[in-house]
This record gives sequence, structure tokens and C-alpha cells, in this order.
Amino acid sequence: MIHHDARDYDVAVGQTVKKFKAQLEATIHETQKSAMTVIEKVSGEIPKDRIVHSQAMRFAIDADTILMGTKDRKAKGHFQEGLHKHALNQICDRAGVPQTFLNRLLERPYGRELLIENLSTIYEKEENHKFLVRSVNDEVRGVLSDSFRRMDSVPIIEAFAKTCHEIGAVPIEGIGGDLRWAVKAILPMVFQPSKKAGTEEVIAFYAQLANSDFGNGALSLRIGMLRIVCTNYATLDEALRQVHLGKRLDENIEFSQETYNLDTKTMVSAVKDLVKSVLGPGKINETVGLIGKALEERIDVKQAWQELPKLGMLKGEVEKVQEIFLNGGVEELPIGTTRARMANAISWFAKSAETPERRMELEITAGEYMIESKKRKKEAAAA
Repeated sequence: MIHHDARDYDVAVGQTVKKFKAQLEATIHETQKSAMTVIEKVSGEIPKDRIVHSQAMRFAIDADTILMGTKDRKAKGHFQEGLHKHALNQICDRAGVPQTFLNRLLERPYGRELLIENLSTIYEKEENHKFLVRSVNDEVRGVLSDSFRRMDSVPIIEAFAKTCHEIGAVPIEGIGGDLRWAVKAILPMVFQPSKKAGTEEVIAFYAQLANSDFGNGALSLRIGMLRIVCTNYATLDEALRQVHLGKRLDENIEFSQETYNLDTKTMVSAVKDLVKSVLGPGKINETVGLIGKALEERIDVKQAWQELPKLGMLKGEVEKVQEIFLNGGVEELPIGTTRARMANAISWFAKSAETPERRMELEITAGEYMIESKKRKKEAAAA
């Protein structure tokens, strides 16, 4: 499985990397099933779409489940389905109900009744709006603007898998939650970004395709790196970010099918081209240099603790990362007080994230910290 081809990659060579080649092959073997599972999940969970008027929405309770539907049972398109917490958050946000208040209500025995009464009243009395309601398996997972740009995830993820196969990248991991998914395909080659004494590391590179059909993230394609010795993932530069925003949808969803198909076809073409770019020798060799710099660059640790919350990390998460950074051995993290060690502390912590969606976010944070992405440089300049 591990091989090199004729392309101009600056791959690591020599006796010292042979064991890492074997370890990479073992990692691929152990984890690639999860990538195939996510691809199958995406293929099997195609959203059912409805256009729903806000003044027609009604809410109810079945046991502990909050239900959403339309008030007129005889009207065409009437439905009543359970609400995913993410969809409930979207509904409350649009109604002006603060997240903290929602969470407090859900903790109280009478809270759900009070919540649905308020939501039904607010949406009935306020100005009428159209929403795109997306459901899977009779559960509402997204309540979105009627200008949400729908794209069919199935041909997009299939194009990713096919193009990766064409260039020799193999599936290594899939992360799939109710709301968002990501699949990774790795180049089965090993790289050594720094040969400076004490900073020797052996890594591999992957492409990650991620998307949410329910308003929990844009369609994106990124390059990422794997620290082979401990399977720490850090998702680096973003090559594609397609926000789900388009023309307002017609009352009849089927009327918009042509646009839906064209948007999907455009993204399929972009994904094919960009996979070849992000895993091409030019991009890989450039990124090897950036990681080599991160392995050698010492950081001000106190300043780092102040910076991590600005990257979207919670107080408790920063405390856990701090513990890992201070106590992690060479099996978990690169040695030294370096940018690479901090990034790996974040990615090590990401493995224990509460949800697949949060794990993806933390791996992106690790990558942004590792190579000082354009986004981070812009934020630092504005601070």
C-alpha cells in the first residue's frame, strides 16, 4: 500500500522512516472502514425538503420530544416530526429566544410546555417568512432560510473518492454526525519536515472533504497532516469554502430541481480539480516547509493560553489542552515549547471531543495554529 510514484514530492527516505511507513499502513488499514461508513451514511440519509411558512408552524410534545409541524392537518404538505436539538436552536434563534434561556427551560420539568407555547405564539404573531425545513428519518434536522443553497452531497463525496483514487490517495478516516460529516483520503507517503536535532518528526498528508446539509458548516475541502506516531490529525489550509447561500426557493421545491442539479454539478467539478491541487507536489512541499517552521519555532506559552479562546476554544477545553501540553510525552506530542507541540496538544484533545462535529472543529483549530493560517494572521493584526 505504501508507495512512491514519479511525482516530485520531497518524501522522507532512509532506514529511520521504514517503521513509520509500516505504522502508516497499519493506521490506514485500521481506520479506512470509517471513511466508507460515512460515505454510505451520506448516501443513505438524503434530506427531505419542504418550504414552510412561519405563521403556519406549530409545536407540540410527545413524551420528552419536541415536535414541529404545520397547524392545518388537512392542508397539503402537513407534517409533524421530532426536532433535532440543532433545528430547535435554529428555530429559537430566529424567534429571538436566547440560547441560555432555551437551555434553562429544557432543564425544568415544565420547560418544554412553556417553550412550545412561546414559539407557537411568536411565529403566529410575527411577520410571515418562508423556511426550508430539512428532515431525515422523520426528524427535522435543519430549519433554514429559503435562500439556503442546496447541494446533493452524494455525487460530491463520490467525486472526491474517485479523484483521490486516481491520484493514489486512499481513504483513512470518516467522521459522521447527525449534522456534519468529513472524509479523509491520505497520500501513502511519509515526510520529514525538519531534520534539526530534537525536532525530527515523520508525517503524512491528507485531503479532507466536509459538509453540512443542515446549516452547521459550509462545504469545504482542506489539506491536513497526520502525525504518524500518535495519529494526531490537524486540518490545515482551506482550498474550497462554499457557503450555502443562493436564490430564494420557490414554494414548489421540485421547481428548483434544475438549479439544485446545476449547483451540485459545479461543486463536483471544483472538488475534482482541487483534490489534485491540495495533494499535488507543489502544495505538499510548501506545507512541509511550514510545518518544519512550526516544529522549530518556540512560543510564549502564556500568550498561547490567551490566544486559544480567540480561536473558538472554551475555557474547559483550554484547560485540558494546557494539561496535555505540559505533561504529554513524545508519544503524544513533539518535544519542545513549540508551535507544533501546541497544535498537537489541541489535536490530541480533539480525539475526546463530545461530538464528531466538535472534533472536526478542533482539528481545524489545531491546523490553523500549526501553520498560522491567513485567518489567524488577520485576527492577530486586528487585535
